[in-house]
Amino acid sequence: MKEDEEEQEILPITSDFFFEVFPFNIVFRQDMVVHNVGSGLATVFPDLDGKKINDAFLLARPLVEFTWNMIISHPNNLFEIMSKEPVKRERNLHNRVQNSDYENANRSADVDVELMAFQSIIGDDYKDGNSANAMESWGDGSRCLKLKGQMRYMPEWESIIFLGTPVMESLSAMFKTGLYINDLSMHDSSRDLVLAGTQQSEELKRALIQEQKKSSKLEESMKMLDYEMKKTDDLLYRMIPKPVAKRLRKGEPAVNTCEVFPDVTILFSDVVGFTRICSHITPMQVVSMLNTMYTLFDTLSEKHRVFKVETIGDAYMVVAGAPEKTKYHAHNICDMALDMVRSIDHLKDPSNGNNIQIRVGG
Repeated sequence: MKEDEEEQEILPITSDFFFEVFPFNIVFRQDMVVHNVGSGLATVFPDLDGKKINDAFLLARPLVEFTWNMIISHPNNLFEIMSKEPVKRERNLHNRVQNSDYENANRSADVDVELMAFQSIIGDDYKDGNSANAMESWGDGSRCLKLKGQMRYMPEWESIIFLGTPVMESLSAMFKTGLYINDLSMHDSSRDLVLAGTQQSEELKRALIQEQKKSSKLEESMKMLDYEMKKTDDLLYRMIPKPVAKRLRKGEPAVNTCEVFPDVTILFSDVVGFTRICSHITPMQVVSMLNTMYTLFDTLSEKHRVFKVETIGDAYMVVAGAPEKTKYHAHNICDMALDMVRSIDHLKDPSNGNNIQIRVGG
């Protein structure tokens, strides 16, 4: 077994295969001039070979100067670089689509497939012939290519090779930077990660939409509940004084809410000739007349701080000095009576069209 192990040798790997494994590699020498670019990177930056890497890219991480010596001194750091210029692959594809001279039918079919992906990203602006506006709407920042990876010094080449991988949030972000799934390496999990991230993103979007719908329904239900509670409160306050109703809501026994008011003033009112009027009109007209009149009186009762005790037919009874004690209860009742007489000047008797008259006393 020992002899067999000694005879084993490491299989040779050609540089072409190595570059195929890392399609976004960049090889540059001490003068920072790029001497080799991976196939994936060459599709979006075909003129990168021969340029200085620090002229084409910015060093985002680590926060050091983008020089040879700094890279050599940080061999174990993760490097992240971003292109200074936005990619122009989509514009080139647009120009290719506009050109009708293709070599053969298969070539045209391939371009049609790319055009479908291109239109799905650009949107309706391309269909309207306004591709320039569609390009500008993306913004240069969203179409700059970001790469992260290791910087490895290769003594045999006297160069540094950057083994990079594109940084993308979703498929749409990848398309905006000018890349497609086929541009990614097939020897690692980058394709699977992009597709899995897109799938999870869509699932999260659907879940968010469902939660928003539930939230909207809950908000509508809360509004309806508030509306119904307000109606209940209005009805309750018409039967029970507000201070008493609030004490009952807090859980106080009903007996404890009973009080004695030694000084109060009570007002009674009724409609003159109410029996005669009712004999000449329909029941709905009677209800409408009383509702109009009592609505005015209820508004006046709140204005003069008096409490409506009861209404029986055309009789209207209010009290001042209870449940809110005041020494001006007689004044409040007098003001209430005068306003009641003045407020019905415009009300008409449905039976003959004359003004309605009321009697007020205390």
